[in-house]
Amino acid sequence: MDCRSQATRSGQRISEPRPLVKKALRVAKGWYFVSAPIIAGNWTVDSSWRWEVPVGGGFGEIFKVGGQAFNTSLQAFDYVECPSVGQHWAVRFQIQLLFPK
Repeated sequence: MDCRSQATRSGQRISEPRPLVKKALRVAKGWYFVSAPIIAGNWTVDSSWRWEVPVGGGFGEIFKVGGQAFNTSLQAFDYVECPSVGQHWAVRFQIQLLFPK
């Protein structure tokens, strides 16, 4: 888990715990389940506006094109806790180039 607490330029205190869950799937080689939500908390606002808590996950695959390895994933999240003017859902698509030794 990655936990951050940082001061922004306006003096806000922000927390961003980032839990990560990955599970390889045995049904297909290279596929896995992933859930990596970004939880945010602003400690300078009223408690009803403080947290953004997404719940969800998705799937990813590790594969090669030519000699280059790639890791791709697609995740969807529903925000179970968020300010009324905040986002209520999110989709994350990720592509990573892998350079193993």
